[in-house]
Amino acid sequence: MNLTKFFFIALFLLSPIIAFSQEYIKVPDTILVHNGKNYKLPIYANLNLDEVNSITVKFNYSYSLIDIKSVQTSENTIMSGQNPTYNINVVNKDTAEIIISSESINKSGNSVLCYIELETLYGLDSSAFFNPIEIKINNEIKDSVNLIPAQIKVGYALEPIIKEGISKVYPNPFDGYLMVEFGIENPTKLDFGIYSSLGQNVMTLPNQSGLNYTFFDSKGKKIDNPINYEFAKGYYKLEVKAIPWEFSSGLYFLQLTTKSGLFNINLLHIK
Repeated sequence: MNLTKFFFIALFLLSPIIAFSQEYIKVPDTILVHNGKNYKLPIYANLNLDEVNSITVKFNYSYSLIDIKSVQTSENTIMSGQNPTYNINVVNKDTAEIIISSESINKSGNSVLCYIELETLYGLDSSAFFNPIEIKINNEIKDSVNLIPAQIKVGYALEPIIKEGISKVYPNPFDGYLMVEFGIENPTKLDFGIYSSLGQNVMTLPNQSGLNYTFFDSKGKKIDNPINYEFAKGYYKLEVKAIPWEFSSGLYFLQLTTKSGLFNINLLHIK
């Protein structure tokens, strides 16, 4: 085998190792929901930290789509100790730069340089950029470090489709205890009534009769003072622990009344 052929074979075998070991700063491609919440965007890094005493990284980003709240570290990030210092310079209405610096370096840190806490500002299906454009190690620009940009897609949270009405009643047949699951599509006050097959009212809730009943929201939290309460969009439960039943066994129906109309479901009572 001649030396030229050997060189290219060796280069082919070693190229994955060389590529894998290359130093880089990387912002991951990310999909974020525009819902008023803050997110922590990790900044990934692979750096030779043996003689590193300070790191400064500059990024540019979509100023009209991203609002940076803070830069944070953890006990495992490369930038350690107190949160790094940072400065934001607005270039124009669409672009800004952030410069992050730290002299507290965790040389046994993991693959995360730091976290950027941010809020997305718009949707639907907006596309933002967040790009590393310069890194300084010990105050010297390092051109050998690969700077890998990211695209951040911003969208609105998809609201669940709520079907208004009674979705489930159990047990059915029942005797005294009743659990009702129901949905509300538009904010409304409401009431429930149980009626006989002849239309005679057996029970109406919410009321002040002293019946042992409780309304719960979708998170299982008790709704205090349900009388004149406006139920927001969502799913709910009504638990009736004891009904002082004075009627014979037979077929009844449960009726939910909201701003949108009347919703009925059959009940079978067995003593």
